[in-house]
Amino acid sequence: MVDRIAETQICVNCSQDCILAAIFNKLFSMKTEKKCPHCGVWTEWNKQPTDRCSNCNELLDQRSLDEKIERERHADEAFANDYLRIREDDGFMMRIVRRAAWVVHIIFAAITWFFLWMVATTPG
Repeated sequence: MVDRIAETQICVNCSQDCILAAIFNKLFSMKTEKKCPHCGVWTEWNKQPTDRCSNCNELLDQRSLDEKIERERHADEAFANDYLRIREDDGFMMRIVRRAAWVVHIIFAAITWFFLWMVATTPG
């Protein structure tokens, strides 16, 4: 066991062969494997949705990839539907309306935060 762990590793601090560096690397850099749902072969898995089987080259976790794509699509839609964001194709009046709405939003938030702070800090 010690011979297998004690592979030649160079310690960063002392620049010499170091058994502690070898043990540390062995303990904290364990490989993860996942069974391919398509062919049933165990393959190395980096816990990424785009990881593929080394045997059949199919995705190891299709559901995670679909969920990631869906989350990105929802984030893009949320960014596009932001009513306070000034867009490049907005006209002059729409820019003024959006800026005024943003200012009103900030003032409302500041007043709300002030009242919440008052309630939280006053005793009894």
